Amino acid sequence: MTRWIKFPVGYYVYGIAVDGVVRIIVALSLMIGVVVQIHAQENPPTHGSFTVKSAPSGSAPQSVRDGWIGLTLPFDEIILCNSDIFGKLQDPSILSYVVSQETALNLLKSYSPESFRWWNENGFPSSSFAGFCFSTEPLVG
Repeated sequence: MTRWIKFPVGYYVYGIAVDGVVRIIVALSLMIGVVVQIHAQENPPTHGSFTVKSAPSGSAPQSVRDGWIGLTLPFDEIILCNSDIFGKLQDPSILSYVVSQETALNLLKSYSPESFRWWNENGFPSSSFAGFCFSTEPLVG
């Protein structure tokens, strides 16, 4: 933390004398650093990958949902998603990874052929919504 020391002739930062303009620049720099840090915390990454740690919620049979566990998927964004992997409404305050259905199912095809088969036989990938939402927090229960 920057220490401001007031002497009769002016301000010093780490022993260096600063005048009014420099004080303003230093103060603005510190505020910008705080804003950037807060912005980074409030705005999750827009892409990357994650590994499914627990079966996603949804209407698919448990064995089909278990087929996702351990699969690493790329995500397009992290958002507050109001539907689960099957499109069923859920708590809209849950942060979720959004994964393209086509991408997710192509990766699932080689990882868990039985689960892929179920999704394929039940109309997926679906044109009604483009992505699956996977909760960012493992489900308990």
